[in-house]
Amino acid sequence: FGHRRVYLVGLAVFTLASVGCAAAPGIGALVAWRAVQGLGAALLTPQCLTIIRSLFDPPRLAVALAVWSAGGGAATVAGPIVGGLLVETWGWPSVFLVNVPVGVVTAIAVLRFVPVSPRLVVPLPVLAVTGVTAGVLAVVVGVQRTGAGLLAAPLPRAALVVLGAGVVAVVLTVQRRAGDRALVPLGLFRDRGFVTGSWGATAASFCVGSAPIPLMLDL
Repeated sequence: FGHRRVYLVGLAVFTLASVGCAAAPGIGALVAWRAVQGLGAALLTPQCLTIIRSLFDPPRLAVALAVWSAGGGAATVAGPIVGGLLVETWGWPSVFLVNVPVGVVTAIAVLRFVPVSPRLVVPLPVLAVTGVTAGVLAVVVGVQRTGAGLLAAPLPRAALVVLGAGVVAVVLTVQRRAGDRALVPLGLFRDRGFVTGSWGATAASFCVGSAPIPLMLDL
């Protein structure tokens, strides 16, 4: 549907879900609206670098990427501080409502400065997407210990991890034979730069993703 269209749809979903989070009457509704937020983020986030790449050519591309990276780093540092001020001043719903003006301003800026991108006919490997999602979900549920019930026992959790890893392995094997229709072209992993960058991104994701957990538990 084109990068700009998908970005705007994702931005709209994320912004509206933020309103739903702020108005949630209980924790169940809040979790549900957070899931909708995740859907919107999954639509808009991958378009960022693609749009930047289409708008800028070297050497300006390097500057644009630096600004994008710096913005993410600054948000990571400022987020807890700004969030704490919002919660102390206006309560927890404000950390979601602050997304609304940001979303509106961003949508206006995208409509004003980002040209409509061409539509690309790309066959979506639905089975691969479904298989990878189910496999990774099984691994995460198996690793993440629950408080009670069947999944609290070690054996079912281990079985889920093995099952999930097996599903992902099967999908990768099938996709290796799929050629250009692969979800991720496995030929990329023969490129040393891509592999090195992927390991670096993975390490950074582990650090950034895991660091807030002990912090939240401590607080």
